[in-house]
Amino acid sequence: MTTLAAPSCDTEGYDMNSPLPMTKYRTLLLATVGFNFSFLIWFSFAPFTGPMAEEFGLSLAEIGVLASAAIWLAPFGRILTGWLSDRFGAPVIFAIVLAYVGVFSIWSAFAESYTVFFSRGSSWRLPASRL
Repeated sequence: MTTLAAPSCDTEGYDMNSPLPMTKYRTLLLATVGFNFSFLIWFSFAPFTGPMAEEFGLSLAEIGVLASAAIWLAPFGRILTGWLSDRFGAPVIFAIVLAYVGVFSIWSAFAESYTVFFSRGSSWRLPASRL
C-alpha cells in the first residue's frame, strides 16, 4: 500500500507561527492589491484633464507634458526604487512608495497654480513609475 506525501513547501526563513505567514498566495494577493492601487492613482488623472485645463488655463501641449511626466520620469524612479528595494526589501519599499504617492496625490489637489500642481505631481510620479 502506497501513502501519498503532502506536497513540500519551502518555508525556510519564514515564521509560520505568525498570524499571516508569507506564502506565495499572500505575496500574490499583496502584489495584486498594491498594483491595482498604484494604477488607480495613475489612471485617475485622465478624467480630470478637462477641468484641470480650465482651472489652470492650460493648452493641449501643457496637458500632454503633464500627462506624459509619468513616462519620462519612469527611468529615474525605477533606478531609485530598484536600488532601495535591493537594500531594504521590495515589500517595504513598495508600501512606502504607495503611501508617498497617496499623500502627494491628495496634496496636489490643493495646488493653486500649474507650476505647483506640476511639481507636486512630478514628486509622486517619480517613485510611482516603479509600481
